[in-house]
Amino acid sequence: MGYHGFSWTCLFFGPLPALFRGHVIGFLIMLIAAVPTFGLSGIVFAFIYNGMHRNWLLGRGFKAPGMGGLGFASQNVINFP
Repeated sequence: MGYHGFSWTCLFFGPLPALFRGHVIGFLIMLIAAVPTFGLSGIVFAFIYNGMHRNWLLGRGFKAPGMGGLGFASQNVINFP
């Protein structure tokens, strides 16, 4: 799933992480907001982008770990002692 909280990659690289993750709409939103604000909107997006990306993934059918099923054991995970 995606991370939550502060996005250091968006702070340092602007809208490029959204493009690399395949989130084209997020990329366009950040790019359009960056032009008139001379890049200062990147500070705001560093705080909100991970939530935007997580919601986008949930909307596409991804599930957060532990949602539904038989819990953690139902996922294909190898546990080492």
